Amino acid sequence: MTRFTLLPDPRFAALGAHLAERINDAANALTPDNFPDVLDPLMRRILVDAFTTAATELRKSSQLNREQGEARRHVTALAPRAISRERAV
Repeated sequence: MTRFTLLPDPRFAALGAHLAERINDAANALTPDNFPDVLDPLMRRILVDAFTTAATELRKSSQLNREQGEARRHVTALAPRAISRERAV
């Protein structure tokens, strides 16, 4: 049984320059207009789901930051009164 590996295969060493050129050509040909053509339906759905999840998490984080900022303002506003009451006791 042969173990699966992603290490370079010496049989492809001679093709390295051609492969690099082909990958570079493909990357240079990629544009926003033809990008959807690169993805099959499953890949497209996974990408949309990932962006949707990221956007949701960003909104949650922004909301949490706003709420924490409001809480800090309230505590800051109340702190002098609480300190003066403590001193009066």
